[in-house]
Amino acid sequence: MNTEKLNALRRDWRTPFCSALIAGLLAHGYAFANKLLNHDEIESLFGKGATVTSGRWGLELVKVLFPDWSMPWVYGIVSLLLISLACCLILSVLNIRSTVMRAVLPAIITSFPALTGVFCFMFTSSAYAWSFGLAVLAVFLFCKGGLRRTLLGAVLLVLALGIYQAYISLAASLLLLVMIRDTLDGEKPVFEIVRFGVKALAMLLGAVALYYLITLLVLRVTGTAFNSYVTENVNGAVSLPRRVRMAYDAFTYIFSFRNFSLITSEASRYLHIALLGLTLAALAGLALRGRRVLNAALLAVLLLLLPLSICCMFLIMSQESIHTLVMYSFVCVYLLMGIAAERVKGGADWLCLPLCLVQVLSQNDPAI
Repeated sequence: MNTEKLNALRRDWRTPFCSALIAGLLAHGYAFANKLLNHDEIESLFGKGATVTSGRWGLELVKVLFPDWSMPWVYGIVSLLLISLACCLILSVLNIRSTVMRAVLPAIITSFPALTGVFCFMFTSSAYAWSFGLAVLAVFLFCKGGLRRTLLGAVLLVLALGIYQAYISLAASLLLLVMIRDTLDGEKPVFEIVRFGVKALAMLLGAVALYYLITLLVLRVTGTAFNSYVTENVNGAVSLPRRVRMAYDAFTYIFSFRNFSLITSEASRYLHIALLGLTLAALAGLALRGRRVLNAALLAVLLLLLPLSICCMFLIMSQESIHTLVMYSFVCVYLLMGIAAERVKGGADWLCLPLCLVQVLSQNDPAI
């Protein structure tokens, strides 16, 4: 990369990177400056917890980068830096150009309650941030196009899953948001967008299959087996339609029953519902603009699929085993709001304050 391109990249990433880093420090500084001890943290002060037996063989690999010491300040800052860089990639993938949105959305991602949960398990925080970044980079490479980039993206996604399996939902949701953006812009034929989606699904399924094969191989070589947490919580006996229903129910319950502590206060809940309603209304208006019936139909399908992608871990695991850390992909709801706001005149400005408020109201609720 030449100097000119590097300077352009620095200018482009300066706002989202600084916003993500500052918001993350404000939201999680207490966790960095204090040792928040719980059962897992005490047990894994000098370890990464269950690795291979949980299907997280990647946690063994990242010990080369992040040694087995639970260090709040060091791993906290490293985690924030990695996720801040990932925020820049996310904005590039979604082509978010509004200065307001480029400041607000990264701040939401790094102050999100799921990351608060990650820092309760400081011994794996930097590894999970690395996994988050690998999943985002996999999507970035896939969207660039080309066979080599697609294959490399699939490999990176496999590595991400080897560290923390839940980030498959993040990758899937980001790819759906790319399709939603293209559908709204109308610059690509509907057939081309659908073809992108089919390729994306093939890449995701291929990565999951390869991850599973590697996991079985690692278990065989090491002479171990899945631990009880895995064997007791995999949804093998539940039918696929029932799993899909569970995923949609879980998404709905986030807004109504404060599931996963993502939306905790009543004020935050009402704001979320209002903003989501406005976003859907704006998307409907944008899709029907110019009477693009096919685009409107495709957008409706994609919006229906987004909750499923956000909660796709319910297709694999039992409802009881899903917790706040797994639901980091819910940030894609805010990214959807940003995509819609950018395309409505003045939308990025009027959405800025409410988006900031929903995060402040959630992060300062005692339930977190």
